[in-house]
Amino acid sequence: MGRAEGEHEGLVLIDAVREFNSDVPIFIYSTPKSEDFIAECERRGAQAVVSDPRDLFKAVLGAVADAKSKTLKMSPA
Repeated sequence: MGRAEGEHEGLVLIDAVREFNSDVPIFIYSTPKSEDFIAECERRGAQAVVSDPRDLFKAVLGAVADAKSKTLKMSPA
């Protein structure tokens, strides 16, 4: 199946987002990919690469919890 634009458009998107904002979380939801592709996505700044919607949900919840924890630590007492 794949994308008409090319099979590595996800990597292009990660690079573009990172160029614009290095803090925004990136989650790749795709058909199962090779370990090399997953490692490359993570190297470029993706928080998770998943093919199961339940795993995506868990990854997003984890990122929200981490962000909330960091925000609480930065808040004045």
